[in-house]
Amino acid sequence: MDMTLGWGTMVMYPFKNWMTMNGAQYFWGLVAVFATSILFQFVFNWRYKLEKPLKKSISNKIGRRLIRSIIYGIQVFLAYLLMYFAMTYNWGVYLTIVFSNMLGYFIFHLEPEEYHFSPLAIQEECCH
Repeated sequence: MDMTLGWGTMVMYPFKNWMTMNGAQYFWGLVAVFATSILFQFVFNWRYKLEKPLKKSISNKIGRRLIRSIIYGIQVFLAYLLMYFAMTYNWGVYLTIVFSNMLGYFIFHLEPEEYHFSPLAIQEECCH
């Protein structure tokens, strides 16, 4: 396996039997990488939206923290999967990861003032 970035349609993805041998397989591999990147940005944004302050109920706080933890686990899993895709050392895969993450960010991330929760607001509160 070549450990330098290169072009070509023969790519070995991080799963045992997933190796592209022709253009059609390569295309569908890039579609899978694209979908994973878009899903990563969706989950990242979804988790961020759930970070708004919790209500007073203890059971509500625990359930909400559990849900946020599960979503965070999904986000970490997708991030590592994208890292493994990048480790194929293929320019097409690498550029697909970058541009699909840019597109996902554009689609799913709102302007900061549209969020109910702002990390900057917490920083300002704790520093005074």
